[in-house]
Amino acid sequence: MQKKLVTLLTIAGSDCTGGAGIQADIRAAAACGVYAMSAVTTVTAQNSNGVANLFPVPSNCLESQLKALTEDVIPDAVKIGMIGSVKNCEIIADYIESLPNSTPIVIDPVLTSSAGGELSDNKKLLADAMISRLFPLSDVVTPNIKEADYFLGRNLDSINPASTQDITWELLNIFNSKSVILKGGHISGNTLVDTLVIKDYPDTPNKYYTKRIECKNLHGTGCTYASILASELAKNNTIEQAFLKASSMINDIISKSIDYDFGSSAYGPLNTLDYITKM
Repeated sequence: MQKKLVTLLTIAGSDCTGGAGIQADIRAAAACGVYAMSAVTTVTAQNSNGVANLFPVPSNCLESQLKALTEDVIPDAVKIGMIGSVKNCEIIADYIESLPNSTPIVIDPVLTSSAGGELSDNKKLLADAMISRLFPLSDVVTPNIKEADYFLGRNLDSINPASTQDITWELLNIFNSKSVILKGGHISGNTLVDTLVIKDYPDTPNKYYTKRIECKNLHGTGCTYASILASELAKNNTIEQAFLKASSMINDIISKSIDYDFGSSAYGPLNTLDYITKM
């Protein structure tokens, strides 16, 4: 009897350094034992110093990729990263609406690169389109503190772990998704916390505390986190189980990335490959 592959579809941009985007997503899925497919939204020209240029794929190109997949395979989960343009956002929303309602949808709402550089042709219009079209279709949205800054319209530099629950609820009310995970890597200090809130369970927020790991190689952390989360949901884990797995696993990957060197800057990629080879 043949064994069915557990599959993840990543809809995201291409990073020519391999540190983030679909390249990071595929490695993260592999680390979870999940087979990754991809639909490319944007091609970036970047290196360890930042994003030099980006080229959203023509909308008919993205639409054709998703149509070809639809005619052959239904993914067990979908992870959405860099979208690149409002038109691409609309095409992705249409695709999600064509999937079974049970398909988990994870959105990493990337608008800028942590290495430096904008990741869309019009940040405000794209953010508005994500709020109106994409987020309400998702099971979980995974902003970091900087992205939460943008969506809430205020600076969260002084956020502390005790206040993340209320902020995450604010984001959920804006996004109208089933749940939100506020990633805590940008919290100042040595204690970090990831916070999960779920619309249908208002009295049971989940928090994952960890100590900061001093590591220069953090490029692709958000992509990797969201892809681990989506991969675990593809395996029929609950959102709470996937949240704990993604938060613990990303910290393990960071700890394995400390001693590596890549490129000419002080901002290299996560070494998920090292995690895979030692599984």
